[in-house]
Amino acid sequence: MGSAEADLVSIITPVYNSERYLSQTIQSVLQQTHQNWELILIDDGSSDQSPVIIAQMEKQDHRIRSIRLPSNSGAAIARNCGLKLAKGRYIAYLDADDLWLPKKLQRQMDFMKTHQAAFTCCDYRRMDVQDNLLNTVHMPCTITYEQLLHNTIIQTVGVMVDLRQINPELLMMPNVRRGQDLGTWLQLLKNGVIFLGQNEVLALYRITPQSLSANKWRAMKRTWHLYRSVERLPVAKTLGCMVGWAYHAAMKRIPGYFYRYTGPNDIKNAAAQNIRSGEDKTG
Repeated sequence: MGSAEADLVSIITPVYNSERYLSQTIQSVLQQTHQNWELILIDDGSSDQSPVIIAQMEKQDHRIRSIRLPSNSGAAIARNCGLKLAKGRYIAYLDADDLWLPKKLQRQMDFMKTHQAAFTCCDYRRMDVQDNLLNTVHMPCTITYEQLLHNTIIQTVGVMVDLRQINPELLMMPNVRRGQDLGTWLQLLKNGVIFLGQNEVLALYRITPQSLSANKWRAMKRTWHLYRSVERLPVAKTLGCMVGWAYHAAMKRIPGYFYRYTGPNDIKNAAAQNIRSGEDKTG
């Protein structure tokens, strides 16, 4: 595989009635300093002007391509369709109302290569519907399956994975309407994939009145359903995880919040563990 092919990033973007922000989201991809990418737009049965915007953007840049699902099927099915079409070594996710900073792909790819990382997420800044910037959410340098159950801090807008180190089947999202991304990150961790957090703000996550993050009661029900029906946790353990989830969900709104202290050697230790894990699989 040549260098250009090896550095291809496949960006998966589900689209459903996203006309208000879609052009801005796509522009944030076009402005990336790393230009070796493909943007896969999955129109999940939109009834607004999203299909028109997609068609216009496809004509402007050959790296943008799309498919249209016959009916609204949900983000899980849309993302899974995009994954099946992906040609890149790296997979990144960008929802149709979120944004990336111009160096997002390049800086995250450099971070992953430096630490031989398979699964990463960068810090991100929250913003409102008027593009006003809110607080920053900082990633822990690493996180385990059990820790993620209590603190669902990994955000899709900041995730990048390396398919040379991860079986693509592990990225197939569970077919639930809400929380499919969290279910996928739990699936990766449960199967021994090591997560590394990148403490650099490279993405903007939009909070809208319709977003799940803006409705904590809906988010709580979604998380409960995921833990009980997908992760099959006992009731007592689910209750304990939900206490942690509620605490950290509130803390993420506080400026300067860190999940835990990240000492100077933590990222090195996690990276070393990741490298040893890779050697064990290939040895």
